[in-house]
Amino acid sequence: MDRVDELLKAALEQGRPSDIDAWAVTGRAGLLRLRSYLEGALDLGSASPRVHPIDLLDNEAAAVAAIAAAHPDAFLEVFGDARWAAHEAVVIGLGEIDDPAATRRLMRATVSVDHWVRMRAAIGLGRRASSAASVVLGRLLEDPDDLVRSHALRSLERIGGAEALPSLRRLRSPSAYETTLARQAIESILARIDDGLSR
Repeated sequence: MDRVDELLKAALEQGRPSDIDAWAVTGRAGLLRLRSYLEGALDLGSASPRVHPIDLLDNEAAAVAAIAAAHPDAFLEVFGDARWAAHEAVVIGLGEIDDPAATRRLMRATVSVDHWVRMRAAIGLGRRASSAASVVLGRLLEDPDDLVRSHALRSLERIGGAEALPSLRRLRSPSAYETTLARQAIESILARIDDGLSR
């Protein structure tokens, strides 16, 4: 096993900040190995029995996010073809990249049949204060999955613009939690609008 593979394995199994940081600096070489791993073409050996499968998934998400943030252009290129459009791990990485191409790909991921992908896209869009992101997040308020809706609401609270207000005001949630999130999102958006007008 070469050094890059060892660093990936440590990031996945240990997940300590130092392991994630060491992995993230591997750049394009690391991204190519990550792609092989996600394709199932890279065997890193069996995970330690002490590593819970949930921890492995969480560590994978952290490793993907870290390397995408460290090498955004290479990440977009290595995972650029259509087969990665609705891959959950790739969508996590896209959420860390402040680039119009990443934003467009996240918006397209919101129509995936996989609710985990839609949820990750909703989270990723919460870092992009744009009218297009607000509109797409507003549409996610009608998603059948409550996790997708709640993350869309949280993202709208962070970055939502006036474009999302009609969707937020139409929301008739069966959940008091979502109703509270919608109210908070509306208040945050109105505060941002007021702040913009006062400048």
